[in-house]
Amino acid sequence: MLSVRSRFRRPIAASLGALLLVTSTAGCYEYAPLGRRDPAAATRVDVLLNERGRADFVNRLGPDVLSLEGTLVSRTDSAMTVRVLEVTYINRSTSQWSGEEVVIAENQLRDVRAKRLSKLRTGLMSGIVAGAGLLFILTRSITTGGGNDNSPNTPPPGNQQ
Repeated sequence: MLSVRSRFRRPIAASLGALLLVTSTAGCYEYAPLGRRDPAAATRVDVLLNERGRADFVNRLGPDVLSLEGTLVSRTDSAMTVRVLEVTYINRSTSQWSGEEVVIAENQLRDVRAKRLSKLRTGLMSGIVAGAGLLFILTRSITTGGGNDNSPNTPPPGNQQ
């Protein structure tokens, strides 16, 4: 028969594993508005097109394009060049691209966001991982030096006097 403690070890470990998997896939990055200052080349960007942009890129990107994600190649006051890695459509389906360059005029843009490290998400993720590690150690009695079965100190059978 399993002890109460043993019965709860596996569900706790499975729950912690699932929690870590979910939080790690969320990542520690966020898309923040890209300022008008000169962004660094190779910045990961998410470009949201306006109605005109969607109409202008029907032949190049396909119908009903909502946004494209890629790497910024260059940006001027009037246009930006993006190496496209993924296109998202209005129905939220996506299409993977292999880095073709697209020039997008400022009047075709609704919004541009840059991928940046999120201090809040990174802190939360670090806290979750540390807490999960501590919980793992506490539930395994790793630091206690062994189990305590609370049995009286009796000699083994055959050595009794």
